[in-house]
Amino acid sequence: MCGKSHGSLESASPLRASLSGETTGLRVLLVDDNSDAVESLGILLGMYGHYVLTCTHPLDALEAAPAFEPDVCILDIGLPSISGHDLARRLQAAGLTRTSFIAVTGYGSDDVRQESASAGFSLHLTKPVDPVYLLEQLCAQHCMTAPKSSANLAP
Repeated sequence: MCGKSHGSLESASPLRASLSGETTGLRVLLVDDNSDAVESLGILLGMYGHYVLTCTHPLDALEAAPAFEPDVCILDIGLPSISGHDLARRLQAAGLTRTSFIAVTGYGSDDVRQESASAGFSLHLTKPVDPVYLLEQLCAQHCMTAPKSSANLAP
């Protein structure tokens, strides 16, 4: 089920005072079957000016993604029905070829990391994820400049 979106397209702003340059908020599709995890990460990303659509089921994400047109998909790997790897492949096949993919999962073996790379993920993070590191990686991949330091990421 896709649910709440966090942030707004009108108010999407840079990673508040954490950047030494200009950027715009990213459209982030966040998929995790753990509703608490997806909600809390969605709120955090929204606080930093990103427009976030959260989904707890991969098939709902497949349906919502083309209209949402995410810049980034943050996917859990251990999802019901289809894996996060398969979801990434299907999303890319559905036209999200310019979207970057980040795995946020409890699976951290070399085999799973290699499969993530093969499925098109640019980054594979194991839970629990350091939110500051995730924000820095989002910025490094999509912003014009990277954060000056982790200490500057307070909202």
